[in-house]
Amino acid sequence: MKNKSTGLLLFLVLFLSANLYSQQWQTATLQHSSGLREYSIYVPSNYNPQNPASLVLTLHGLGDNMTNFRNIGFDVLAETNNIIVVCPQAIADPFAGTSWNSGAGLSLYTPNANVDDIGFLSSLIDKVKQNYSINPNKVFACGFSMGGFMTERLALVLNDKIKVFASVAGTFGNAILPVAAGTPGRPVSIAHFHGTADNTIGYTTNNYGSSVDTMISYWKTNNQSVSTPVHTLLPDTANDGYSVDHYKYTSTVNNSVIELFKVNNAGHTWLSSQNDISYTQKIWEFFTRNSSTLSINETSASVDFSMAPNPATDYVEFNFSSNNPNFGSATEIIINDLTGKTVLSKTFKPVDRKYRLNLRENALTSGVYLVTVKTGNGTDTIHKKLIVK
Repeated sequence: MKNKSTGLLLFLVLFLSANLYSQQWQTATLQHSSGLREYSIYVPSNYNPQNPASLVLTLHGLGDNMTNFRNIGFDVLAETNNIIVVCPQAIADPFAGTSWNSGAGLSLYTPNANVDDIGFLSSLIDKVKQNYSINPNKVFACGFSMGGFMTERLALVLNDKIKVFASVAGTFGNAILPVAAGTPGRPVSIAHFHGTADNTIGYTTNNYGSSVDTMISYWKTNNQSVSTPVHTLLPDTANDGYSVDHYKYTSTVNNSVIELFKVNNAGHTWLSSQNDISYTQKIWEFFTRNSSTLSINETSASVDFSMAPNPATDYVEFNFSSNNPNFGSATEIIINDLTGKTVLSKTFKPVDRKYRLNLRENALTSGVYLVTVKTGNGTDTIHKKLIVK
């Protein structure tokens, strides 16, 4: 009897735990020019408006739906990483089933070509930002198959709102290729995952859009990336018949990153923790690594300053050069973290062209910061990197 009671209690605990995540998924609607649109949204149980969350947009494939696609696991990551997850619903095309206007299609037909999905997804991001506290530098998008094609299109035309992208088994759609050139307007960090045995959206050729290599080549040109990537082979940890070649392209002139995960022998599927690679986990890692939009570019002017020690622990002392009298007057110091948030702003007057800043008193924790110093009359603005241990 005791064993039965223990078993029942364990069952109830597991049942309640399993249903916690599903209960936090809510279905909502948004009125848009394309009609009344549906989406699922997951808000972590520890959401706090004082701590802006990341927003991850997840786009399902052709013929799929938001309820099914929300099972890729971002809700689990949300609980420990402060993520709000949104899974929108595509509209049904008369011939192809639920489909995004991604540009993916055959030569004579592109599903839902007249549906304003770009406008819908843009409005959806705005609505979530109105209802929740979202870090604007941590708005991400990913998708599978047709959703992957849509993610690539978003990277071209909606990268002002969405900062980092990841597509799985979806490239540039046929209808996008003629107009793709010049559309991003900025370097874009993007990851791509694709199986070499994908018979639906082929790795080298597919009927609906570009090859993987053509797509990667486009992003390399757009981002001014290095021609030769860093190539590694991911550990072969699972007996699944797959192996993963990882290619990473960086740029010497900006902070953009392109990563390609070429999954040998994998088909048209979303791989999980049971495989050599979990797409959801790798996508989130890519998002977090590349979500800092603040560029740490140091500049100089007719007057300069130094900071010591750097790296610093308790304090940092600013020493200003003597060739500009402006730094003998009121001087403004602004310190931003890597998200672009201003963590300190103050005006001071150097004494003997020196100023000591107590890091602990000003709550500067360990990290990398961009220090901006402006003269009293604003004629000189200088940026330097500060590392706090």
